[in-house]
Amino acid sequence: MSETNSNKRIPTGEWVKKYKKKLYHWTYKDCLESILKEGLKPSGFGIIYLSPRRKKPYFGSLYRNNQKYEVLLKVETGDKRLSAFEGCREWEVLCWGSIPPEDIIVLKAR
Repeated sequence: MSETNSNKRIPTGEWVKKYKKKLYHWTYKDCLESILKEGLKPSGFGIIYLSPRRKKPYFGSLYRNNQKYEVLLKVETGDKRLSAFEGCREWEVLCWGSIPPEDIIVLKAR
């Protein structure tokens, strides 16, 4: 089975330097308190989905139990390993590992 460009993971490189200090994470309002207390924790796959864009994502589940994403976080990734899939890096960056609360700033919470 051959890999297509859309699902080929590209190595960390120059594009990461561009986004290192400006990555964002949208979440639900009821998650905010625990995020500010415990930080962002990776999914079962060991990653946190971030974006170089402030705009709400079009992918994934925008709704959960009739809730919409209402909280925008700015995230400092420091020396965390970042990667992206070719063709997706302009809207989705994968962060490997957790992000502590002191590296998270709330930009918008409705």
